[in-house]
Order: sequence, then C-alpha cells, then structure tokens
Amino acid sequence: MGEIVHLNIRGLKTESLRQNKILLIKKILDNHYTKILSLQETRLKTFSDIPKSLRDLSHIYNISFCEANDSDPGSGILVFVKKKQKISFQKKN
Repeated sequence: MGEIVHLNIRGLKTESLRQNKILLIKKILDNHYTKILSLQETRLKTFSDIPKSLRDLSHIYNISFCEANDSDPGSGILVFVKKKQKISFQKKN
C-alpha cells in the first residue's frame, strides 16, 4: 500500500456488507505506510452514521466527512489523515 490510498467503498450503510468493509478499512489504516485514506461513495448522510469503530480511530487520525446528498445518494466522502504526520507535496516540473 502507498502513503495515500483512495478507495470507492460503494456504501457503508448496508448492515449486511458493512462489517467486511470496515475490516478492509482498518487493515489499510493499520498499515504503517498509510498517511491518508480517502473513501468515496460512503452514502453516509451524517457524521454519526460513520460506524463507531471507525470514529473511535480519531485519536490516531483526523477524520473529515462530506455527507451524501439527496440528489446523489451514492455520494459521500470520508477521509482519514494520520495525526502527527508530516505530509509534503512536490511540484513536478
């Protein structure tokens, strides 16, 4: 895995599929190389919809959330950024 990981999670609301997706997310976050994890299509509408086991990682990660909207129910973004991590971007010439 790289330092920046992007994943189309295709929903975290469906109870029957949620647990396997949470295990995958945690596996990615447990990788010591991962500094940023971006999840798209979460389909979550409020911060409290984020599974508690992921919200509980807030002591390790800053968590940013953009809710799904009614006009595009497949939307929603969840981003985890490792705390105390220096992130630098290099401009390519």
